[in-house]
Amino acid sequence: MIHTRYFESDGIPLVACEETHLQPAAGKKCILFFHGFKGSKESNLRELNSLASHGYLAVGVDALGHGARRYADFDQRFTAGSSTGDREFIKIVRETAAEVPRILDHLSGEYDMDGFGVAGISMGGFITYAAIMLEPRLRTAVSILGSPHWSVDLPHSPDHHIEAFSSVHLLSMNAGKDELVPAHFARDFHIALGEYYADYERRFDYVEYPNSGHFMDDADWRLCWARALSWFAAHNLTSTT
Repeated sequence: MIHTRYFESDGIPLVACEETHLQPAAGKKCILFFHGFKGSKESNLRELNSLASHGYLAVGVDALGHGARRYADFDQRFTAGSSTGDREFIKIVRETAAEVPRILDHLSGEYDMDGFGVAGISMGGFITYAAIMLEPRLRTAVSILGSPHWSVDLPHSPDHHIEAFSSVHLLSMNAGKDELVPAHFARDFHIALGEYYADYERRFDYVEYPNSGHFMDDADWRLCWARALSWFAAHNLTSTT
């Protein structure tokens, strides 16, 4: 049976899902999960429950300005054609990623932890790349439909900081016909990672779904999620049930 618990960490709204009848031999292995733009931590309860059923403590996070802390003027901030929309978006990405160390500290105080991973979809994928740069405890990561390239605040854009990916095991998956987050940014980033890291084949992978747009075909999504689970199992976050 999967137990769902809503709580806060230093004012950050979280939801934790875990399979209560599975008792790990060692400490808990936790995966933080970040939702997409305009979504909330509840948007991906299906994925959180899937992770929990595989033995992980799956923790969904409301990004800055979203979910339980949605901006009161959200629609005004992101009016179509607004010149400030991109900057507001990257502010959310940066500030949400900056909260990750505090979240991990909180979880470590509540649970006997034995490793952290991170995953995110769309905006959550952007946050995933940014969090890797800030938090070395994130051993394993999966970005789905995200980008390591920022259209603003380029000095802090993850694709300008390849050296920050020196210890993570990263899988990026994008859609070839994505009209919102072009796949070539993640694709080019992985090419650069391959040129920078001699152990690329051991720690990184990039998968593109050529026939899907940002809202992926069902068959592609099922394959994408199966690959995400396999990545966590194969790279330092194998369930210890």
